[in-house]
Amino acid sequence: MRARDRTDSPDRRRGGAALLLTFLLMLGLSGLALAVGVFAHNSVVSSRVQLEGYQVPVRWRASDVSFGAGTYTVTTTDNGGGTYTITSSGYAPDATNTVARRRIREKSIPVTASGSNIALNTTATASSYSGQNTPAKAVDGDADTRWRCTTGNGCWLALDFGTNKVFTQTDYDEQGNKITGYTIEVSRDATTWEAARGLSINGDVADFDKVTARYVRIRITSVSDIEPALNEFKVYAVTSGSSMTLGDGTVVIDW
Repeated sequence: MRARDRTDSPDRRRGGAALLLTFLLMLGLSGLALAVGVFAHNSVVSSRVQLEGYQVPVRWRASDVSFGAGTYTVTTTDNGGGTYTITSSGYAPDATNTVARRRIREKSIPVTASGSNIALNTTATASSYSGQNTPAKAVDGDADTRWRCTTGNGCWLALDFGTNKVFTQTDYDEQGNKITGYTIEVSRDATTWEAARGLSINGDVADFDKVTARYVRIRITSVSDIEPALNEFKVYAVTSGSSMTLGDGTVVIDW
């Protein structure tokens, strides 16, 4: 009697089908996981770009902020030494997608302290100067040195912070009290200048609406004598709270 061929038995056929089904299922799940991962990554990249352009006052402790790709809780932590960490926790694209839940942290973000003189040792230029009394002498922190203009009405001193800064007040120390009128102007490109909005001048102190600009200048409009001189020209950071720009620190993404 010939032995029965068992290779095509129902049990073996069912076992092979089960293995094939398991393989296909695993392949499908892997593809789904990959697609979700790519989608989540793209969402993180999108939110990261939006985070870079968003400013958060240091005094905030927590706030829900929508950046378009989700809603996140934003917190700030004072690290001491003039740096902060901003943490954005939430979901991408929303709370129903638990796979894409993540946290973005900006670490070691440098912050300008409220009320500090941000003009100190910045790049200074002027319409003119006399001898050794160069524009840089007005921002060197030394009350015994000065910038002296060789003319009178219309002379100006301009500062370049290097990057945009947020400020709301200027002040100056003058030699001889020759300045009888002046205005404060700001610019983003050193080409187009405009008077600071909400400008209120009280002697050597000028207050104005909070402004974000790279350049600021004092333009003298009237004098009692020629060659006015400034021992120090000061620009103060926004007094309602320091500010920071996301994107200046190290990015850490936690899944």
